[in-house]
Amino acid sequence: MSLSELNDKFILDFESYLSRHHPKDHQKPLTYNGIMKHMERLCKMVTMAVTMDWIEKDPFAKYKLHFDKVERFYLTKEELVVMEKKKFRIERLQIVKDLSIFSFYTGLTYIDTMNITSDISLKS
Repeated sequence: MSLSELNDKFILDFESYLSRHHPKDHQKPLTYNGIMKHMERLCKMVTMAVTMDWIEKDPFAKYKLHFDKVERFYLTKEELVVMEKKKFRIERLQIVKDLSIFSFYTGLTYIDTMNITSDISLKS
């Protein structure tokens, strides 16, 4: 499909497809906010296409992204202790667990944790 073929109908059909799609592997169907996240990503790309003059009209102009508010919860001390004691035979899972616990204690996001390096040079 070319960019010039993007229209209001495609946007609504894509949202409908995402809501009806049932993965065949271990993944779960998308939640409403998951669907909106995909729509948001597509909208950003389409906005860039409009900005770059690749397409004349923004098919998202009348479309409204709306996310449901989600209550966040925190691990209890007991849950954190259970997680700390858990041992994985698969090294990759053990590393993920260790990085997660490090993130819990430091408050660093996943991306910040992944960007940590051994480079200790200081900027003057």
